[in-house]
Amino acid sequence: MTDGQEFVFVLGMHRSGTSCLAGALERCGLYLGNVRRTGRFNKKGYYEQRSVARLHDDILESHGASWFEPPQTCEPSFEQRQQVKEVARRLSARRPCGVKDPRLLLLLGTWQELAPDPQAIVATFRHPHAVARSLGHRNGMAEEDAIDLWLHYNGLLVEAHQRTPFPIVEFDLTHAETYCDTLVAIANHLGLSPNPFQVRRFVDSNLAHDTSDRPIPDRCQGTIDYLRRHRFDPQIGGDKVHGGGGPSARLRGAVREARFVTTRMAPERFGRASRSAAARITRRVRLNRRPAEEYR
Repeated sequence: MTDGQEFVFVLGMHRSGTSCLAGALERCGLYLGNVRRTGRFNKKGYYEQRSVARLHDDILESHGASWFEPPQTCEPSFEQRQQVKEVARRLSARRPCGVKDPRLLLLLGTWQELAPDPQAIVATFRHPHAVARSLGHRNGMAEEDAIDLWLHYNGLLVEAHQRTPFPIVEFDLTHAETYCDTLVAIANHLGLSPNPFQVRRFVDSNLAHDTSDRPIPDRCQGTIDYLRRHRFDPQIGGDKVHGGGGPSARLRGAVREARFVTTRMAPERFGRASRSAAARITRRVRLNRRPAEEYR
């Protein structure tokens, strides 16, 4: 369990629940800056700063890449690094704080180098076919291209987790109660002050239109097996990640919820596969450019 003063990176592939995770954590006290709270494809908002998304796009474009044609490596220029540093400085004026953008997975090393300590990571993933359907609806992306993109981003997520373990949640609102319990446990792990009632009120299971019960594609099986094996357990909370011995996150959450009700309501191998997927994406994916806000 952390002390609630971290700079938090919210990681995850596009259309994988990063907005839901970030929005729930904001309601638990995580400062995200001036973020968008409504959107065409996310009715409850993206919870990312436009300026950060534009900066990430600029960095990727300077390498001849984009979010849908990710680079093998990405080293921002001095000026771009200064912009990242300035964003981190402004956010850090109010701790705990965080930043969310799916492109963070492509630029995590830069942010970790330039953002102040202490730092923490939380992450989300989603069934590859659900992501593919969502990208098809939003961007007209072919299913195989979307699956390749899923493998690239989530391969990077696995690599980051193997370096330093952090909480991971699966975005699956067919089990909304378990999902909300996990978000509350993650917020507790970060040292925030979650109110389970407010988290459940924010998470709307009807907003996850694209679901899937199709089998996992063979090339994604190892990646999703790893992610599911390391999902954050709301019954254990921070103990599973750091080996602590504190009380159950669910118990802490239940106490907070009871307090809220009585006082206020009474009177959210891998590297090789990832690089291979990136090569296929570069060969095949060609999308018309659209307004930046459509790509979260």
